[in-house]
Amino acid sequence: MPLRIALFLLFTVSGFSGLIYESIWSHYLKLLLGHAAYAQTLVLAIYMGGMSLGAWLAARYSERIKNPLLFYAGAELIIGLFAFGFHSVFVGSTDFLYQSLLPAVDSAFLITTIKWGLATSLIVVQAILLGTTFPFMSTAVIRTDQSKSGHSLGMLYFTNSGGAAIGVLVSGLYLIPNSGLPSTIATAGLINCALAVIVFAIAMMVALPEIKADTQSERKPITRFGIIIMLAAGLTGFASFLYEIGWIRMLSLVLGSTTQSFEIMLAAFIAGLAFGGLWIRNRIDQLKDPVRFIGIVQILMAICALATVPLYESTFDLMQIVLNSLTTTDNAYRLYLIISMSICLLVMLPATFFAGMTLPLLSNILLKHDNSERAIGHIYASNTIGAIVGIMVAIHILMPLLGVKWLIGIGALVDLGLGIYLIQYSLRSKAKFYVLSAGASAILLSVVLVTFISYSKEKMASGVYRTGITSLTKNSTFPFYKDGKTASISLQAIPDGSASIRTNGKPDALLMLDPNKPVSSDESTMILAGLIPLAIHPNAKQIANIGFGSGLTAHALLGASSIERVDTVEIEKAMVEAARHFGAATERVYTDPRSHIHLDDAKTFFSTNKKKYDIIVSEPSNPWVSGVASLFTAEFYKHIQLYLKEDGLFVQWLQLYETNIGIMSSVFKSLGQEFENYAVYHANDSDILIIATKKRNLYNLNPWIFKAPKLAAILKRIHIHNIDDLELRYFANKSTLQPFFNKSLERGNSDYFPVIGYKAPKALFQRTNANSISEIATKAPLPVLEILQQQTVKDIRNFDAYYAKSNLAASVHKTVAFLNGTAEQAPEYKANYALSFIQLKYFIRNCRSAVPDHTFEQNLILFAGTTLRFLSKETTLNMLALFDNCGEKIPAGAKRWLQLFRAVAERNGDDMLATADDIMNTQRNPLSKEQLAYLEASIIVAALLNNSKIYASHVLKKLPKAFIARKNMPLYATLLRIHYLKIHAN
Repeated sequence: MPLRIALFLLFTVSGFSGLIYESIWSHYLKLLLGHAAYAQTLVLAIYMGGMSLGAWLAARYSERIKNPLLFYAGAELIIGLFAFGFHSVFVGSTDFLYQSLLPAVDSAFLITTIKWGLATSLIVVQAILLGTTFPFMSTAVIRTDQSKSGHSLGMLYFTNSGGAAIGVLVSGLYLIPNSGLPSTIATAGLINCALAVIVFAIAMMVALPEIKADTQSERKPITRFGIIIMLAAGLTGFASFLYEIGWIRMLSLVLGSTTQSFEIMLAAFIAGLAFGGLWIRNRIDQLKDPVRFIGIVQILMAICALATVPLYESTFDLMQIVLNSLTTTDNAYRLYLIISMSICLLVMLPATFFAGMTLPLLSNILLKHDNSERAIGHIYASNTIGAIVGIMVAIHILMPLLGVKWLIGIGALVDLGLGIYLIQYSLRSKAKFYVLSAGASAILLSVVLVTFISYSKEKMASGVYRTGITSLTKNSTFPFYKDGKTASISLQAIPDGSASIRTNGKPDALLMLDPNKPVSSDESTMILAGLIPLAIHPNAKQIANIGFGSGLTAHALLGASSIERVDTVEIEKAMVEAARHFGAATERVYTDPRSHIHLDDAKTFFSTNKKKYDIIVSEPSNPWVSGVASLFTAEFYKHIQLYLKEDGLFVQWLQLYETNIGIMSSVFKSLGQEFENYAVYHANDSDILIIATKKRNLYNLNPWIFKAPKLAAILKRIHIHNIDDLELRYFANKSTLQPFFNKSLERGNSDYFPVIGYKAPKALFQRTNANSISEIATKAPLPVLEILQQQTVKDIRNFDAYYAKSNLAASVHKTVAFLNGTAEQAPEYKANYALSFIQLKYFIRNCRSAVPDHTFEQNLILFAGTTLRFLSKETTLNMLALFDNCGEKIPAGAKRWLQLFRAVAERNGDDMLATADDIMNTQRNPLSKEQLAYLEASIIVAALLNNSKIYASHVLKKLPKAFIARKNMPLYATLLRIHYLKIHAN
């Protein structure tokens, strides 16, 4: 294989591993610095600043090096060796930082300096070495054929960028999800070491022509022309990163702000650069006036970038078509990722194609002009410095002040101005006036274009990537819309009197502002996230709330006069500004002197604030949102306990929608690993609240909150009137649920194995949910959770529009009233249930059945499975007594079923086993699936009550094998089997 081709291939692999490092270091350093905007900026600045310094150093010494391939191999080897030890060094240093160093420091400035210093020291050496690889490899390739320097530079940019684009996708879509961060960075290290060995072998076999540097020329200062070309490299780097950050924000509203979306966008951006380098490689050495040509390239890049401004809205319509055309299968999800990449290329490719030409052109221009290999490193360093400035200015100045549209516009104006300058620089004096005049007109036209193009706020806030719809409620208005540092925040005012606050189009809170209308289910979640822990911990004084949202949780907490302080931590300033439009619904968070709002990342806030709290409430957005998954990791749960008082409570809001049981299991594994106990409460049918503690009892709710006027009033708004209504929201505890989650094959979510950050986006696309968790309480034929947790069942008659269990419980009492004759109409559960209840009532009144015995028994099962699990023991026995009045007229089979129901109500395990055994021994007709399900649950529950595993095992064997081995088993049955196997294991 020719030497040049081999080097090009090797540099492709180098680009592949280089972008893995950028991705991995970004993950690691955000764990140290937090996910605030300044942290994201710093990670990129350290990475690119180190590379810039490396390129400058390589440029300074490249001409003195006889064989640059040896130095290239050395750089790759050291990078690889650093990679093998990176994870251990990171864990050890950050543990020392948080556990020993930061607690001893009182100065917030010093704390920040220490953290930034550690972050820099962790990657700066490797970043510098990465920065040397391009100049060293370029020097080596150019020396193989100096007549083709332009072709060499074009190919090197193409191969390195192409490898980088592939590296982003492989790292983000395969390596990290399947192997975690430590294995991924080790993989990159192996690649670097292998590259080092191969390149070293080549260097030993091949003698490159030596370039003897002229000592005088080395000392000669950079010429004015050289400065112009280096400034051009810096400015094009500046503009390119304005484009990148602007496009990523814009496309986040179309593709969603998931980790995969960001990686796809980055890959598309880099791919455009690669194709630009590929196209120019065969043309660069034949250009008669390369300065004028690159001026034209800059103008064309600006035009293509500007074109994305008016065309942007059409990407929403395209995504709507895509989502409404695809199914929700695994293959469809893969196709969706490919289409997402295509949309990114549609937006980015034209401009990035021209951007990919700039560095090869500028490098070759300066190389030819100075006749010095240093030119390559100087251009690379200048471009990188410009990129760093672009990142800083875009995130911290332009985005918050002017918005995403002007981010693209200003980048285009920079490129347009640079192109005009370079063209006029290359022309004779007479033509310069005409070029400058035309350029001024073009710049003015561009400003007018960007100024007068306006985006539909409805489309921007639609969250099309979730719903496949680009429109919102008709006649909605937007009192607030702002492109913040970390996200685009909008507030939608809906004609029905409600308002929704949205992050990148994703609704984070919906509040009903009209006090005369029913509240939203979101309000139930936000209120209970604050008030359930207050009922558990009535002496709580100091509270922290992670995630501002609408501000309603903090507002509800501040309704308690006993609270001394509420610290609310929010990463995005625009969120706090938008929520002011909720007015009186959340006013206490803004006006109460006990309320303190902190704009910071949660981990950074707690580590620098160093206070301990009675209650910490975590209300992050959905785990599929990039960065949010870090608030669901074992490391976060361990860390947050440092800031809880000994008897403090940690509250975790977890959505049941846009997720699945595997993702839920990952969260519960991590949380259960770090907290001694937790209890789960339902906020509504789609949201749960996990309340975790080190020591406190989590099941005794103190009714004091109903005696506090402000708290009682806000609870009444969500249909909770007394302590019984609140206790009904209790779902299960750690001892009940953890065995089930521990059986999951899904790994616990971790900072270093970010399971849910990579798997939740697929659940979002497939529109799956974890509602089957709730069905343990609502669809089990027995009160499974109450029996497992040794709780009594209470009679609940309150109707709650946002909680199915309340609705079912209330409907059950209508059934009781119907059967005992105090109500005339049978409640409707399913199509055949009302008829079954009518037939049972006929029997109770007439002591004779209107249907065959086996149908009568089936009616009893439907009755028991839908009603008795919601009734107290007393009410259940009274209900069953209605049948006993018929005495011997009750069919023998029905008597046995009634006896089983009675045994369940009385929690009499011996009777449950004996009666279930009797039913299966005497049953003549085949048992229905409902009857089999009731029997199985009764037998296992009896075994758990009495630990009668031998007898229970004997009775279970009488169930049909097909039923035992059935697929799609209800979750309650799986839970029971796990607990049953647990007593067998013991």
